[in-house]
Amino acid sequence: MHLVYMVLEYASRGDLLAHIQKYGSLPEDRTKTLTRQICQAIHYLHSQNITHRDLKLENLLLDDLGNIKITDFGFAKRNYVGELSRTFCGSKSYAAPEILLGKPYDPRKADTWAIGYGSFSIVKLARHQCKKPDLVAVKIISLSKVPVTYQKHFLSRELEFWPRLDHPHIVKFCETFEELERVYIVLEYVCNGDMMSYLQKFGALSEAKSKKYISQVCKAVDYLHSQNITHRDLKLENLLLDQNYNIKITDFGFVTSNKKCELSQTYCGTKSYASPEILRGEPYDPRKADTWAIGVILYIMGTSRMPFDESRGIKRIIEDQKRLNLSWGKTHKISRDCRHLLKRLFTYAYMSRPSVHDILLNKWFHSETNREKHVEYKERREIKEKAEEFDTIDGVKKTKEKSSAPNDSER
Repeated sequence: MHLVYMVLEYASRGDLLAHIQKYGSLPEDRTKTLTRQICQAIHYLHSQNITHRDLKLENLLLDDLGNIKITDFGFAKRNYVGELSRTFCGSKSYAAPEILLGKPYDPRKADTWAIGYGSFSIVKLARHQCKKPDLVAVKIISLSKVPVTYQKHFLSRELEFWPRLDHPHIVKFCETFEELERVYIVLEYVCNGDMMSYLQKFGALSEAKSKKYISQVCKAVDYLHSQNITHRDLKLENLLLDQNYNIKITDFGFVTSNKKCELSQTYCGTKSYASPEILRGEPYDPRKADTWAIGVILYIMGTSRMPFDESRGIKRIIEDQKRLNLSWGKTHKISRDCRHLLKRLFTYAYMSRPSVHDILLNKWFHSETNREKHVEYKERREIKEKAEEFDTIDGVKKTKEKSSAPNDSER
């Protein structure tokens, strides 16, 4: 396997998003200092005819003295004054209106937009006075920071479609209300975090467990497609784990109504999970884009690595997607049936790519080895043992602390 090692300066105090989540909003003088440093760095990039195109809090690191260090140049591009780009880049919370609408855009002005707006939503845990269980997640969106274009084309659809969804593997929408220039979206609380954090902590999953989770994802997405709805931002961070370690899909910010074979031109999602036709800036079938993203999710679950190196730039990613020279790793054995399914999910031409319904009919889901049966038996036994460890304190269930990592059945 060919690896590229990039040795970088170490920024000891982490990223700015983690800092704000831990300590809260910054005073205005501190905000002014950090914004000036960001602008000076971006002005330098632009003077070199380079644009960043993925400015966000996670890419702003803090050094020993608390000064800004911009990182992650995976979307950086040579760009001259007045030159437009068509490549979908960056994160939706920081994207300029022209990018979200799929129009040609000036990368320099897109960098400017990202500096001005930043992320416009946070999620907090709360107690609901009238619901049982009473713990809920509340997504708070600051309308003063949200572009009118985003409100019209994305937020409105999220609030329209999510309340209509009812599936065991989709986070339940409870209610929404608006107050003081903020929109509050009250959601089912899913207690065990997201799949990305889980894999980062415990590593790749067994194939039996990957099969369980991908089956749940596919059933939920097949349900969406049967309702003529596409997600368009499937990724590990949007797969939450409930108290029984079952999947709950969340974040419907890019959801859209989509009839079979109907194409879209809106650039959506995350580059690591984006299909070739999206990265090329071409009209695409959102259903088949969901299929591709499921392939990325399955690959990461089984190998604990990304299938395509996003640091290599868009053109190289597209070349890798077409060549499809996947590395399977040595930690877990990937079966022949699973590899065959992945190759189908990563079909370069979207018209030949299987639908999610077709995926569920694949023989990989319907073959069960003796090892998988043993894993499922262990899972049932250990869930029962875990249930006995719950104490009731003030009406809220809390588990006893355990120092060991979950075993294979919990992954």
